[in-house]
Amino acid sequence: MKTLLTQKMVSMTELKASPSQVLEQANGTPVAVFNRNKAVGYFVPAEAVESVEPISYEDVLAAMKKSVKKNAVAIDNLKDR
Repeated sequence: MKTLLTQKMVSMTELKASPSQVLEQANGTPVAVFNRNKAVGYFVPAEAVESVEPISYEDVLAAMKKSVKKNAVAIDNLKDR
């Protein structure tokens, strides 16, 4: 069973018939799109993307380095096994 990344769902037929209505009902959140009872993608309104803060490469690199230092003890412990 797959986990959906949103609680709102719409069929491909509904999306094709009235995309503006789907956007209106989404209230700025992503909508899972289903085709024949299978999730095939997400319809993401611009509002949802605009509210996300971009992350710089330097911020990602710093977080990764911090994570490595934090988990070094566990990693060393696993190497011994």
